[in-house]
Amino acid sequence: MIPVPDGMGAMKPFIKIPVGRVLASPRCRTMETAMLAFGCAEKAPEARGGPASPDSADRYAPLRKLLSTPLKPGAR
Repeated sequence: MIPVPDGMGAMKPFIKIPVGRVLASPRCRTMETAMLAFGCAEKAPEARGGPASPDSADRYAPLRKLLSTPLKPGAR
């Protein structure tokens, strides 16, 4: 891992890109990356991409729903 002083999230006020909710898989590295990049993150199991069992036909349904939800105006 490349050390980044204070995380990249510290740059958020300077780049002036509006960021809405930051959702990340509850896995350790995913949350850590989101925290470094955006300075905040919410655990969202649906962002993980489905259950461990690949046999489920609806494996990606929660992720599809998450990605198809419109963002609030001004958020990215």
